[in-house]
Amino acid sequence: MQSLNRLLKIVLVALAVGLPATTPLIAHAAAVSETLHKTVRYGELDLERREGAIALYRQIEFAAHEVCGAVIAPGTRFKHEAWQSCVAAAIRQAVSDVNRRELSAYHAERTGMAAAAMTAAR
Repeated sequence: MQSLNRLLKIVLVALAVGLPATTPLIAHAAAVSETLHKTVRYGELDLERREGAIALYRQIEFAAHEVCGAVIAPGTRFKHEAWQSCVAAAIRQAVSDVNRRELSAYHAERTGMAAAAMTAAR
């Protein structure tokens, strides 16, 4: 548990992030088995304080954006739906893995989730 408090890996399954919607499903087979991660170190943050939770949340968001790949769907100016889902899932999982009250409360505030739902999801 000590190492979890010092280190967090955001783990995602790379499904179709960045691939055009017309790519055949067979092409996704290699990507599905690939797991991507980004390490976020937060041992120096006081997660009992809101400021510490916010700082970690920003690091988690940045890491999720890096791991999830292309933001914009090819040929458009719109955010790729798979990217948005990837980022949301990565942040949700990271917050759950850290399992700290202030971080969960801040995530619930940012996403509109009820804090009770975050606690029940654990």
